[in-house]
Amino acid sequence: MFFKQWEGSVVTNTKSVKMQCPHCGNESEHRACIDHKFGVGIIFMKTPLLSVKKYYLVCPICMNATQELSKEQVNALKQ
Repeated sequence: MFFKQWEGSVVTNTKSVKMQCPHCGNESEHRACIDHKFGVGIIFMKTPLLSVKKYYLVCPICMNATQELSKEQVNALKQ
């Protein structure tokens, strides 16, 4: 068992949101991403067993998180 920081990944089966990025100023389709802030897992696993999850809309151009989402908002974006 180990402790590790995981990188974010796109939430599957969610709609993109067209908006202007406050960081780069480009208008594009932002995707919902999940970020496992801190987790405990087994070495060969890609995702943690226990973790703190945060959801964000991410700009595809500059890759910055533009808006934090709640789990309910992510579920509303699912197709």
